[in-house]
Amino acid sequence: MTSLRGAQERWKARAPPKCKFFFWLLLHDRLWTGARRMRHGLQDHDKCSLCDQEQETAHHLVAGRVFAREVWYRVLATLELAHLSPPPGTSVVDWWLQSRLRLGQQRRRGYDSLLILGAWCLWKECNRRVFDNVRQTAVAVTNAIHEEVDRCQAGYSHLAALWASSASA
Repeated sequence: MTSLRGAQERWKARAPPKCKFFFWLLLHDRLWTGARRMRHGLQDHDKCSLCDQEQETAHHLVAGRVFAREVWYRVLATLELAHLSPPPGTSVVDWWLQSRLRLGQQRRRGYDSLLILGAWCLWKECNRRVFDNVRQTAVAVTNAIHEEVDRCQAGYSHLAALWASSASA
């Protein structure tokens, strides 16, 4: 048994292996962000390359940056769960573990998968902005998350149940 917060929930979540591995790296703070590159002497600053306001950490990129919080609000609003959007200054793990407890058992599984898939799409958007100098809007990233969920729904029926339960609410 591991003592890492969120590890057990992550292993139980249904998502493609590459997304679960990415989320494992996120939980362990092992993503190559500005802060990590600076620690390893690969750059001389740790500011977010996108907002240039805060330290670029995985938590900042996935849930702390205003752009990321807007995307999460949009995604969760379609499920009538906008009240579960990440608050400023909260780590991804704290936000995830606290917000999932506000859902019923049946919706938690879908929510866990949604969070992993959404974090994966936000990470891909960050890399696209940094390495390809291409920017998508919050609406486009929200749509990308919905497309990722649509691709995964066939294999992970609890994702479809998350959407179905919000439609009947």
